[in-house]
Amino acid sequence: MTKRILHILAVLAVVLLGASCHRRPLYDPETHVRVRVKVNVKTICNITEGTKRNTDPKLYDKRTLSMNTDEMHVLVYYPDTKNLYTQTWLRSKTTENGEQVLSGDLAIDYGKWDIVIYNWDTQSIQKKGFNSENTMIAYTDEIPSATRTKYFGTKAGEFDGIGIYEEPEHLFVAHKNVEVMPRDSVIVINTDAKTVIDTYYLQIRVKGIQHATSNATAVISGLSPSNRFALNLRTENPSAAVCFPLMASKDTTIVGESNDVMCAVFNTFGKIPEVTSNLHATFSVVDTGGNLQTLDVNLDDVFKKKEAIEKHWLIIDQVIWEIEDPNVNPQPGGNGGFQPIVDDWEEEHGEIIL
Repeated sequence: MTKRILHILAVLAVVLLGASCHRRPLYDPETHVRVRVKVNVKTICNITEGTKRNTDPKLYDKRTLSMNTDEMHVLVYYPDTKNLYTQTWLRSKTTENGEQVLSGDLAIDYGKWDIVIYNWDTQSIQKKGFNSENTMIAYTDEIPSATRTKYFGTKAGEFDGIGIYEEPEHLFVAHKNVEVMPRDSVIVINTDAKTVIDTYYLQIRVKGIQHATSNATAVISGLSPSNRFALNLRTENPSAAVCFPLMASKDTTIVGESNDVMCAVFNTFGKIPEVTSNLHATFSVVDTGGNLQTLDVNLDDVFKKKEAIEKHWLIIDQVIWEIEDPNVNPQPGGNGGFQPIVDDWEEEHGEIIL
């Protein structure tokens, strides 16, 4: 009887074991691919160097810092299905001949593979859809309502229905097609990661800059909201807007008249082709009286200029932004969207029944 029970239990164990197993592709742990990613710092910096119509270093500090990375994500995909096979992270960082080099080991089977590599340690850029090359996408979040109010005061409602997103930092992406043969034991992959983000310099001439405070911003609409970075495709529908601070400066190329300007260096996922784009810049500034003054400018012709195409300079010279003196035509109560009236606290006496 005991032998019969043991026999039954053995049969059941075999059945359960068979049911719990699933077929996996054969894997050879001895096959290693050494992945080395080279990021050419000088080439990447030239993206910002090309925007230097204005040499004020305060415009470029953040751009320089965002060009360094300490961690890169490596994803390996089946070339036929575009589905994810395996992944790893590169964290070993060195410098060779002025270039950032991140390296690490990756074990894969024999065959052909698509490899996508990008900097993992981004702050504003979010990434998702890693299970397929076709669904990988990089994007930024919309700015919260509190930030809209901070930038636009009581006029924040004018931007309802417009997706205003955080400005992206640089996202470096490398693509590589690799074939691993049975005779291979170690393969060294050298590749350069290039940014999929565009950097622009924006400038508008200003009169009455003495009436402006440092609270100045610009919103540019008609831009791409994200990038399918495994395919390097910018999304177009719906279009998006980015918001960024402006700073007061001087344009020394203007001779014989006021050379005051408001300017900024900003990043974007890119411009949408003209057929679907509606490029506008909305400039906002809080004047010395606490009032919000705005100006809307169409940028379609500005983006078509040679300096915009070749150097990423967006120079608005057909319009001068006149910031009015708040003391000439003061708003009732002397308050704008950024200085609401708050009455003094008054004592109130009453009874509270517990």
